[in-house]
Amino acid sequence: LVGDRVLTLKQLVAKMTVIPSQILGISKGTLSEGADADIAIIDPEKSFTVDTSKFLSRGKNSPFHGLTLKGSAVSTISQGKIYKWVQ
Repeated sequence: LVGDRVLTLKQLVAKMTVIPSQILGISKGTLSEGADADIAIIDPEKSFTVDTSKFLSRGKNSPFHGLTLKGSAVSTISQGKIYKWVQ
């Protein structure tokens, strides 16, 4: 969406973080005092191919299976722990 200029990066981040957190009434989605600092580090230039066989969830369906997409998580910080993604 950002690459196609449908949304700005700022709009995309808000739609995927702040707005869902507000709807759910949870302290997430913002880097502010008192909020949980759970962060995904994204490389906007890194491409990856969606492979549903590698999904960790029990649900294996995706309309994106087999597509190569741009923008990939490279690490995550959750509850003070750093996780690196391996692809």
